This record gives sequence, C-alpha cells and structure tokens, in this order.
Amino acid sequence: MKISLTLDDKLISQAMVALDAVTYADAINLALQLVVRKHGYQQILKLRGTLKQADEVTEKTKSLDDLVGVLAPIKASVTTEELCAPVGEKKVKT
Repeated sequence: MKISLTLDDKLISQAMVALDAVTYADAINLALQLVVRKHGYQQILKLRGTLKQADEVTEKTKSLDDLVGVLAPIKASVTTEELCAPVGEKKVKT
C-alpha cells in the first residue's frame, strides 16, 4: 500500500537505528509488526488465571473415559465400509 505520511525526522531516524531498518518503509513496517505482536501478547496475558485446574479437567476426562469404554465394543463391530456408506444406504456384507 502506498501512503503519504508526515513523520518526525528524529523519531524515524531513532526507529531505523533501533530496528536496524534500511529504509523508512522498513522501519514503519517493523514498528507496526511490533505493535501488533505486543497487542497479541497482551490478549494472551488477559487469559492468565482463566484455565481450569487440573483436578476439574480430570473429573471431566474420567466421564469421557467411561463413555469411550461403553462405545468401544460398538465401534469394533462396525466395518469401514459401513462407516463410509452414505447416510440411509446400508452395505451388504458378502
């Protein structure tokens, strides 16, 4: 994107040195990338403390393990052809 800007000469020079940029465009693009990255980090930090405790997760996975245990025999009796058949169409075993 091409754009015309009025920049502080001293500030852009300092940014170019700090960012090791060769051109004004490089300095501006690098600075914008840093701003976006910093914003992403801040969003991640806002999630701090929102994860559930391990024991809460364990309780939920126990019930999932029970469900898998019930479904395992059913899953074993279904063939790949039956799973891949369109809905409503039954494959006949030969």
